Amino acid sequence: MQSETLGNQKARLVTFRLEGFEKAEKVALIGNFNHFQNDKNLLHKTENGVWECEIKLPKGTSHYQFSIDDSLNINDSCNRISFQPVSDWNSVVEVN
Repeated sequence: MQSETLGNQKARLVTFRLEGFEKAEKVALIGNFNHFQNDKNLLHKTENGVWECEIKLPKGTSHYQFSIDDSLNINDSCNRISFQPVSDWNSVVEVN
């Protein structure tokens, strides 16, 4: 599994990519920006099997995970993780 976080800090647009789940039917980005709901920010599968989505995040710190087929939540290996008492361990991305 490989993930990648790219973005345009000025526009607060962040691109999230996830590899290694070609057989998944649904991948969602869940986080404090969407109340960890797995139906808000769905990733789409590219031609080469990489899951991807671009979203506008609020300024500051966002905590998130990838939700795979509504049954497995994983952290992003490209960003640090942080413990949050409400939602356990999450990946963290900073937007200036």
